[in-house]
Amino acid sequence: MSLQDTLSELAGTAPATKNRVDLLLDKLKAEAPEDHRTLSFALRDRNLRAATLTQAIKKEYGIATVTDTSVSHWRKKNNVEVTGL
Repeated sequence: MSLQDTLSELAGTAPATKNRVDLLLDKLKAEAPEDHRTLSFALRDRNLRAATLTQAIKKEYGIATVTDTSVSHWRKKNNVEVTGL
């Protein structure tokens, strides 16, 4: 096997350059605007547990769409609450 074959084989299994939730949001924005809106609101809804949202995404879009921690990592990155003096 050559290096080119190995690179081609591994290209689909490398770590994502963006969070899987961001990738899904980009895809939905172009293909399903209503689902994009729904997911955007759900991600910011603190009453909806990350595990529940992850299960819903996996059921709706396939098990490989997100990992078990994608939603919680997305929320930590994008929902930073600033508290101060």
